[in-house]
Amino acid sequence: MYKKNIILNNASIDYPIINENEVCFLYKGKADNVFIVGDFNNWELTDNMERYVGQDIWYIKRKFPKDARIEYKYIVDQNWTIDPNNRSITDTEYCCNSTVTMPGYKNNMDCMIYHQFPKGEIIKDLYLASKYMEKKMNFKVYIPYGFKDEKINNFIYVIDGSDYLEFGDITTTIDFLMYKNCIPKSIVVFIDPSERTNEYKLGLNYMDYIKNELIPHIENTYTICRDYIERTIIGVSWGAMTAMYIAMTSDNLIDYVITQSGYFWAKDWMIFDIINQVERKDIKFCIQSGMKNDTELMNERLNKLLKDKGYSVVYQKYNEGDNWTNWKNHLSDALVSVFKLEDFPLNNDITEDMDYIIDTLLFD
Repeated sequence: MYKKNIILNNASIDYPIINENEVCFLYKGKADNVFIVGDFNNWELTDNMERYVGQDIWYIKRKFPKDARIEYKYIVDQNWTIDPNNRSITDTEYCCNSTVTMPGYKNNMDCMIYHQFPKGEIIKDLYLASKYMEKKMNFKVYIPYGFKDEKINNFIYVIDGSDYLEFGDITTTIDFLMYKNCIPKSIVVFIDPSERTNEYKLGLNYMDYIKNELIPHIENTYTICRDYIERTIIGVSWGAMTAMYIAMTSDNLIDYVITQSGYFWAKDWMIFDIINQVERKDIKFCIQSGMKNDTELMNERLNKLLKDKGYSVVYQKYNEGDNWTNWKNHLSDALVSVFKLEDFPLNNDITEDMDYIIDTLLFD
């Protein structure tokens, strides 16, 4: 039970107040109405906070899973604001949100940054003159620590590469996992679109540029070991659909696909038709999703379709929003799942498996 004297007078309490799996959100101020919006309600005006009689104190209680991480805001008389009493703030790509983290939440990225490990090198300002795109296309390349071209046969292609570098801190994850020998030493290519909206909604020229121009150029440049090459492609949101399309429309080009909160409904769900129609390929998938309703449902549908077609799929769903904090924190789960899952003892619960593997990597 939350007492008024604690809410109003105890400055030592962290806000919002967490009691096991229940959270009490509080707002103090003059207002006609106060709403709370966030990851848990798809940022919709469905949760009206209740006012204590005769006081300018507004509150609402909600229950969350023990491992949830929630970003939220208050809407006070139609004005959006962060929670002034919550010291936990997340800087997103577009704005700042208040954040509540439940006691069971695990932050892989925070654990990784406390380790000491060698760093690879980023080569920037690279470009390729594309016949398909009829322009110069920019990209960046990550070279792993201790790079020797004659021994590299693993390549990771990252759609929305600059965003993964800026918001996803992807090099920390890759450096750490390579240092732990959890993924092979790899050349990582960060691919940027020139017109994201058009190219990611199944723009065929853009797909052909990646498949027929960029990938051959990269591998002719950075390795002499071409008899056996393994390729991973990673994408988030619309970029996840690009990654999926390239993998499913190429002959033995892609070995691993990682999608994070993928959007797959472009052109009347064409990617689902393609998966149904093409002959099954030797590809391993990791599909990740947050709690947003439409994203969660379409990724569950994709997971089921791929499994029904006989593919090897790891599906990882997290009790948090579809945002860069989620994707940054859990990319390590995805990379471990496609490269190293078979090297660890497994049970039937993929969530417990991944907890065991990541805990082993981070805390040994």
